[in-house]
Amino acid sequence: MKGYRFSVPAIVITMLLATTGPALADVITPDSVGGQNITTASNFMSDSGDPDTANDINNALSNGNIYSEDINEPGTSATTSVLNNITIDKTQVAPVTRALDPKNPDQFALIVNIASILYHEEVHVHQVRIGRSWDRAEHEAWTKTIEALGRWTEHARQQYDKTHDKTDLERMQIIAKHQKTEIQGFIENKCFGGKCEEGETLLKKANETLDWITHEQERIAQQTPKPATTTNPYDNPALNSSAGGGG
Repeated sequence: MKGYRFSVPAIVITMLLATTGPALADVITPDSVGGQNITTASNFMSDSGDPDTANDINNALSNGNIYSEDINEPGTSATTSVLNNITIDKTQVAPVTRALDPKNPDQFALIVNIASILYHEEVHVHQVRIGRSWDRAEHEAWTKTIEALGRWTEHARQQYDKTHDKTDLERMQIIAKHQKTEIQGFIENKCFGGKCEEGETLLKKANETLDWITHEQERIAQQTPKPATTTNPYDNPALNSSAGGGG
C-alpha cells in the first residue's frame, strides 16, 4: 500500500516545523542511481500516454522534492507530506546498485513499479487533504493508478500491433501483471471504503488481458520455425553401405 500519513495535529506541527523535507530522508538527486531510475520511469510514463504526470515528477526531482529513506511500515513503499514532498523507500527506488536498464525484462518490471509508485504519490500531491478522509484519499490514488496502468498496458498493445515483436508483447505482459497486482492489493484493502464490485470488474478485465497475452505467446511459439536439424550423412544406412571390401 502506498499513500500519505496525516492527522490534524500532525498537519499543524509539520507546517510549523518543516524546513526543506523529511528529517531522516536523503534528497534524491537526478544523477544518483535513484534519480536515474526515476527519470527512466517518468520517460516510460510519458511514452505510455501520461506526459503531464511525468513532467510533474521530473520537476519534483529537479527541485529536490523527492526523498528516499528506509520506510519501516509494512505495505508502504512511499509517502507524501503536507508540503508535497514525496519519500520513497530506498529498496524501491534503487533496488540494485546500478541504474535500471529498460531493455532487461526483469529490470523493466522494476521501472514499471517505480512509475506506479510515483504516479500514486502524484495523485496525493494534487489532492485537497483538509476535510478528506484517509480512505477517500487512498481510494482515489489507487483507482487512478490502476487506470494509468491500464493505459500503459493498452499503449504497449498498440506498440505490439505495429511491430508484432514478441519483446513488445512481453513488456505488455509485465505491465498487465503489475496492474493485476495493484488491483488485488486494492481489493485486499476492502477497496478503501468504496464498492468492491469495481475492483472485481477490474480484476476480471486484467485476467482477460493476461489470457489474451498468453494465447498470443502460444500462437507465436507455434509459428516459430524450428531450427534446421544438421544430420551427418554417414548416419544414413544407404550412404554408409560398403560397395566393396577393403584390402
